[in-house]
Amino acid sequence: VTVQAQSEKRSLKPGFNAIEADESLLLFDAFMNRMPVEKYADSMGLADFQLMYRSKSMGFDNLYDVWLHRDSIVVLMLRGTTQDSKSLLADFYCAMVPAIGEVKLNDSTKFNYKIAADDRATVHAGFLAGFAFIANDFRATLDSLYKTGYRQFMVAGQSQGGALVYYTSAWLHYLSADGIYPGLIVKSYAAASPKMANSYFV
Repeated sequence: VTVQAQSEKRSLKPGFNAIEADESLLLFDAFMNRMPVEKYADSMGLADFQLMYRSKSMGFDNLYDVWLHRDSIVVLMLRGTTQDSKSLLADFYCAMVPAIGEVKLNDSTKFNYKIAADDRATVHAGFLAGFAFIANDFRATLDSLYKTGYRQFMVAGQSQGGALVYYTSAWLHYLSADGIYPGLIVKSYAAASPKMANSYFV
């Protein structure tokens, strides 16, 4: 019965799924594993997953992987805190800022974001900056995946990456709800996430 269930086509549904959670933790481990990331999934028994993209380090030493599941599910893995001083700075830069606005990434690049509907929602400034670098970089890949027909997105991360999961998932949600990428299905797995917003965001 278990083999039959796993062989059926998978789609993302609301609620906790132990298999998805376990897979997300194993995929997160690819950030720390010394094995070449291209060979990681097969070595861990994750044959249904293929690495599409690993980003460069950006912002506050933020990094993400894009994995494709054979059932047309995109898995966006977000790395957590590293020993880099910039990464630690992001953790401690805890001023609260609006959940709708603009982040200046450099002298020539601004990133507009909406991760809540309530004007009273505020979020952690350091984590917001990390999210902004990731989302700005991922946007072209998202556009390409959407045009190719991908609609199911699982966003996962641990620790600081867990905090970024909430922002990234909310961003994708509003891109869909506001008609920019209609029809997206977004599911989140955040492990050991620090507090990253006020109750109006929640």
